[in-house]
Amino acid sequence: MKNSFVHLLGLALFTLVLGACQNIGFEKTKSGLEYKIISSENGDSLKHGDFIKFNYRIMPIFFD
Repeated sequence: MKNSFVHLLGLALFTLVLGACQNIGFEKTKSGLEYKIISSENGDSLKHGDFIKFNYRIMPIFFD
């Protein structure tokens, strides 16, 4: 009985993780690159010589 509960819990967690992996709000370039711009509207504009920080994530692509 305990083993069935663990398997059911694992399946539920797996389903939750897969459901959270949707690319909501992303745009796609012609080459297929997906991106999302996150900004605050009250921030200062960049000036020449300013530094910026950005984060990126490389995710594997699986082909059938």
